[in-house]
Amino acid sequence: MILSSYINTTDNYLDLYRVGYEIMSSRRSSSLALAATSEGYQVALSNLGQFKSSLASFQTTALGITGSGLNLFTASSSDAAVITASSDSSAIAGSYGIVVSALAQGQTLVSGSHLSSTAAIGGGAITTVSFDFGTTVGSVFTTNPDRATESVTITSSNNSLQGIALAINAADIGISASVIFNGTDYVLGLTSPTGSDNSLRITVTGDATLQGLLAFDPAGAMNLTQTGTAQDASLSINGIAISSSSNVVAGAITGTTLNLNAVGSSNLVIAADTDAIKTKVTDFVAAYNSLLSTLKSFGSSIKHNANFFRSIQSKLGTTLYSTPNGVSGIAYNSLAQLGISTRSGGTLSVDDTILNNAIALDHSAVTSLFSNNGAGIADTLVSQIDDLIGSGGILAGRSEVLEKVSSSVDQQKSRIAYFQDLATRRLDHDYSRLGLALTSYHLISSLLTKQFSLHA
Repeated sequence: MILSSYINTTDNYLDLYRVGYEIMSSRRSSSLALAATSEGYQVALSNLGQFKSSLASFQTTALGITGSGLNLFTASSSDAAVITASSDSSAIAGSYGIVVSALAQGQTLVSGSHLSSTAAIGGGAITTVSFDFGTTVGSVFTTNPDRATESVTITSSNNSLQGIALAINAADIGISASVIFNGTDYVLGLTSPTGSDNSLRITVTGDATLQGLLAFDPAGAMNLTQTGTAQDASLSINGIAISSSSNVVAGAITGTTLNLNAVGSSNLVIAADTDAIKTKVTDFVAAYNSLLSTLKSFGSSIKHNANFFRSIQSKLGTTLYSTPNGVSGIAYNSLAQLGISTRSGGTLSVDDTILNNAIALDHSAVTSLFSNNGAGIADTLVSQIDDLIGSGGILAGRSEVLEKVSSSVDQQKSRIAYFQDLATRRLDHDYSRLGLALTSYHLISSLLTKQFSLHA
């Protein structure tokens, strides 16, 4: 009777343990499935982040060929010793005959000779040297209204030729000062900015010796010797006379800056920069191919975003292969006419020869295809990608959905983990009770065996 009771109790514990183990196994399987699901959503979110980054990179490249991005020009001079030039996006292709008859230069003045460049000049009294800029005709000096008077202070610490030159240069007032050694003596040289309205009038107050060295007034004392007059550059462009206070002439030719190097003549040709334009277009193609490569790299992990990515790729592809509004009737109205074709898998390729010829034949038409008052291919792509990756854009919405689903799965995982913990503790308790029951069973069995053997 007692043995039967223990056996029944043991069987009950075994049944409870077996049932508990089966429940644990079921929950463990559910937990593993949820873990795999959660990982899938995390991968989907990671893919979405990579795709957004790739879209942003493609957009940046596309942005580079909108507006005036493809208005790239070269300016070629037939004689770089006479002129060199550079053109910006507002330039107009053309050929120009340029004759430089005089270069702009500043006035040059030199002091009297001195045996030393470092010996003090004068008694060291604080002295102010003032410089006025203007035009000089004979003895008449007319102040330049666009330039203020500039001043330099000389004291006992810098009252030498070298000290004066250093002080003037340090003041950064547009006047260049230097000490020149002629083989026997030292002289101070001053050069004003270029242009006929940058002649100098120099007034000195303070030390009388420094006044005798530096004062220069066309209508009065001229203690410096003029070795070069201030003058404007003189040139003609296609026969039109032009003067400039600088040897860097901007605006005479639209979008082009001329650098005058010497008196002489040169032909200047401004043309579309085929190589630079081709590089920008091929970079655009490469960026799009990189975007597709990013999608391809996701492989089977794309399952949660497959339709989403497919719809975006289709939308961008439609823009690439379409004729933008407002460009019909121009020389080129599709990428194919520029030598850009679609390969297997949707990637693009460029035929350099066709693209080069298109740029050479009609640069403006090439530009209009990509950027046309906001309606070109690149314009449209930039706008579409803004809608995708911008704040509150489609990708942000997609991320929010995936994050919510992923969070829900994680919550389920947490609940299962909680119940697994409870079940584990219950099983541990039942296992302990089972162990005690089995121990008691073995003890009773041993006693009964002994009893039966005594009465046998």
